[in-house]
Amino acid sequence: DIVETILQAIESKKIEENEAKQVLFDYLSGKAIEKAIEIEKLENLEDEIERVLKETVEGFIESRK
Repeated sequence: DIVETILQAIESKKIEENEAKQVLFDYLSGKAIEKAIEIEKLENLEDEIERVLKETVEGFIESRK
């Protein structure tokens, strides 16, 4: 059951609650549910890398003043 799979992914912290709608949309668009869940994490990873880089650059700039 797809809904159960999504709920289990939320419970096991593979996705956040606010990502469930996108995972379901991706599944309904033809992606395998496992791929839809994996892609959400990749998107989150990219966001996290961007945030860390931004903080690091800002910190470096502040230290150079």
